[in-house]
Amino acid sequence: MPFFELGFKETKGWIFDEIKDEHILIPELRPGTKVEFKKENLKIKAYYNLALGRNINNIDKEKEPLFSNSRHVKPDIRLDLYKDDTYWCSLIIEVKYRTIKNFWASDTACKEQIIAYKNDYKSKFCRGFSNEEFVVRKINPIDRVWVFNPTHDVEKIIEKRNEGIKFIQLIPGDNHENVINELKN
Repeated sequence: MPFFELGFKETKGWIFDEIKDEHILIPELRPGTKVEFKKENLKIKAYYNLALGRNINNIDKEKEPLFSNSRHVKPDIRLDLYKDDTYWCSLIIEVKYRTIKNFWASDTACKEQIIAYKNDYKSKFCRGFSNEEFVVRKINPIDRVWVFNPTHDVEKIIEKRNEGIKFIQLIPGDNHENVINELKN
């Protein structure tokens, strides 16, 4: 896991709750699965395929810091970053099993989904500000949306800086150094 290469330690969740006598029972990765990682004053909560709430009154800083009125509320992976136990921001990761050309240029529904992940999520807890109304209206809790996909034409990473989106080549079994470098950044 890339977080280990960055010095994080798992604290709980998924396979890490299943270690018994140095044997691991690898359970099915079910929607809503959460794994927590810690390093010094940083904590990352990684969620797999968990739908967001749609109401600001039902969110919680520790369990569910985000909400959205969008119809796109179930990203493949969501990483919530906490600094000194303060919710800071989230990184959304969408996994596509086709080339960029096949989904970005020609699939408008897919493009709309990815843009909604970047622009339509809100939080009242972001970065420790106490004025909830200001935070919800002015601060975007989604730092970036990454789209993992198997092939690019030339580059392993294509950044759409103005949109806050990065396309990152990820091929199972290949070197994932590009992902680790992006996490470091």
